[in-house]
Amino acid sequence: MSRVPKDYNRIARKFTLAELQNESEDDDFLSLDDLFIGGRVSQKTNYLLGLLSNQGIMLVLKRFKIIELLHEIGLDDISAEIDTTDPHTHRLYIYSGIARPSNIICELVLKKGPILEVNNFSPYLSECNPNLLHIEWLLLQNPRKNFPKDKPRLPGQSYPGLGLGAHLMQLLVFLAKRLQMDGLSCIPRFFHTAFMFTKKFKFVDPANQAIMVGIKKNLLKKYHFHTVSWAANFDCIINSDTNQKFFWKPGYLIFPMNRKLIKYFNTKEYHKQLSHEIKNRHFHLDKKLLLGNIKNHNITLKETINPE
Repeated sequence: MSRVPKDYNRIARKFTLAELQNESEDDDFLSLDDLFIGGRVSQKTNYLLGLLSNQGIMLVLKRFKIIELLHEIGLDDISAEIDTTDPHTHRLYIYSGIARPSNIICELVLKKGPILEVNNFSPYLSECNPNLLHIEWLLLQNPRKNFPKDKPRLPGQSYPGLGLGAHLMQLLVFLAKRLQMDGLSCIPRFFHTAFMFTKKFKFVDPANQAIMVGIKKNLLKKYHFHTVSWAANFDCIINSDTNQKFFWKPGYLIFPMNRKLIKYFNTKEYHKQLSHEIKNRHFHLDKKLLLGNIKNHNITLKETINPE
C-alpha cells in the first residue's frame, strides 16, 4: 500500500472554499454571490455534501497525488461524477476511462447525521449526540486486473483493490473536518471490511469490539486473514464457549474526531463492559464446513487447511 504524504495536513489546510466548489474546467473561481446566500455558505445540490464540486474533487485527488498513484497502477483518464438525486445520501463515482459502470474504480456513498438508536449504547453517548459523516458504501477496485495468486479475492469482491485505502481514509477525515463533523462512522457488511476499519475505528458497542478482539486472538494467530474472512462469510466460525455458530452482525464503527466522542471510548463503563464481553468471546473454525463451502463456491485459499 502506498504511503500517505507526510505533508498531508499542510496540503489539506491550504484548500480554499472557492477551490473546493469550483465548477469550471479552467480553474476560474466562483463569485462571492455564488458561494454565499444570506451570509451563509451555499449548499448547492450538485455539490457532494454541499461542499465539493466535480472539479473540486479532481483538484483534491491531484494535490494529494491520488491521480499520480492511479497512473502508477495503469489507471488514467480519471473523472468524477456526483449523484445528489437523494438529498440526504450522496454518491461519488470515480472512473478510469469513459464514465460507465465497467470503468468505476471508486464508489462512495455518504450521508450526515447522528447514530441511530444511540440510547441503546450509553447515556454518555446519548448526551454527546454526535453528528457524524456516515460511510454508507465504499468500493475501491481495479477493473483492469485479475486477482493475483498471492492475493485471491475476498467476500464481495469482483476485482482486486487499489491499495489506496489509507489515502482514502485521510481524504474522508479531511472532508469530515471541513464539514465540522464529530467523526466518521460506518456499518461494515463484511468481517474483513470491519477488520480493516478497526485499525482506526472502534465499535460503538463493546460487545462487537470484544468479538473482533476474540477473532484476532483465537483465529488470526492461527489462520490467514483471507481464510478467516471466508469463514465469517460462510458462518464457519464457532463460539467455543457456547459451541454455537457465530453469525457476523454488522454494527456501528466510529472514528472519533472530537474530545467528547474520544472520551466515550475511554470511559470506565466502556472498558468494563469490553473486559466482561471478552471473557465470553473464544472462537474456533468448523474446518470441514469451511472446506465444503470453499469447494462448492470454487474459492482458492491462501493456505492449506487440514479438516481434522
